[in-house]
Amino acid sequence: MAMDGLNLAASVAECRRIVGGRIDRIQQPEKDELVVSLRCGGENLRLLISASPEHCRMQLTNVKKENPIDAPAFCMLLRKRLTGGRIAYIEQPNLDRTVNIGIDAQNDLGDTVTFVLCAEIMGKYSNIILINEQGTVVDAIKRIGIGMSNVRTVLPGQKYKKPPAQDKTDPTKASVQDFEAVIAGAEGMRIDRALSNTFFGLSPKMAAKLCGNVTDKRSCGELNPKERRELAEYLHRFYCCLAQGSITPCVTLNAAGEPEGVLPFVPKEGEYRPAPTMSEALDCFCAETAATAPA
Repeated sequence: MAMDGLNLAASVAECRRIVGGRIDRIQQPEKDELVVSLRCGGENLRLLISASPEHCRMQLTNVKKENPIDAPAFCMLLRKRLTGGRIAYIEQPNLDRTVNIGIDAQNDLGDTVTFVLCAEIMGKYSNIILINEQGTVVDAIKRIGIGMSNVRTVLPGQKYKKPPAQDKTDPTKASVQDFEAVIAGAEGMRIDRALSNTFFGLSPKMAAKLCGNVTDKRSCGELNPKERRELAEYLHRFYCCLAQGSITPCVTLNAAGEPEGVLPFVPKEGEYRPAPTMSEALDCFCAETAATAPA
């Protein structure tokens, strides 16, 4: 399952429940996965961050996994730096696939500072990076050394550099007219591609499913002015609801009735299974696909 910025945004909206919470425990059940246990508002919550190429995601979870007897070095580092700290904020700039979790904790001098646990949810390029108050990388769950990437390195002691920025727009800040103008200005292009090329966090596949709730037409040039307006109004309403955390998650199913993906809305076409929350939809999808995966 590829988690694009839209699915991530729906999950982040639920994760904001942990803001103000105190970190009790940090575990690393898989080489590329963290589980942070928190006490928040009288509740015990579990935040899962996965940098797995296949199931990269960030979500609240009720699933419990076995942990290795000896904690990996990155997990031990996080326990030292962050245990007892409090979640100060969670932000997802521009609805892109990077989430910054601010954590107020003590540094080596005993002063309270804000560390950032940065979750880069980017398929095979996913990573989880701890950044100190000076913006320096403390460590990462995947160290990226010289020769491993021609874009950037991620190593302890380096200044943190964000992933390369895309020239796109935050859809939660777009007006009806903005959506309408994009569709009208891409007459020879597919609707899903035009939207994906313009707005952060929207893969072509997700855009196609979203637009399919309004129109069966695929090309921007096929829509008349009234249809363009209706689609633009729908997209604007959807993103307004997303910003308010008002979504209807579901697990989509293939022709055999097997889990195919997760959506923060109900599709007009295809089979699906509704879920109370994005977190439960993600837990269900990952558990079922893991159970049916080839050994």
